[in-house]
Amino acid sequence: MFNTFGQRCVGLVEISEGNVQDDLGTCTYTDRDGDHIFAPYSGGKGDGKGGEHATIKLAGGTGKFSGITGSGEYFNPGLPIKADDKAIRGAVSAKVSWKLP
Repeated sequence: MFNTFGQRCVGLVEISEGNVQDDLGTCTYTDRDGDHIFAPYSGGKGDGKGGEHATIKLAGGTGKFSGITGSGEYFNPGLPIKADDKAIRGAVSAKVSWKLP
């Protein structure tokens, strides 16, 4: 169900010697129909290779995702996708357990 979502995140990351030490914020996942899932994340830690792992908690959504709950983990391999607008982009994988009302 969660394949090919767009993801936009706002957060704060602490980096020391090129490795993520702590990361927290909130992401909005948007599907092809325009429905959203809101997911705060925290506890991001670097893997020593430029990637990062963190935990996420589903905090609700819109449309078909209204009332969604759940939690999981995500992995950002740290492989940026270049863009003309200089915004940071990448491919992120997540394993999430979820439930709709």
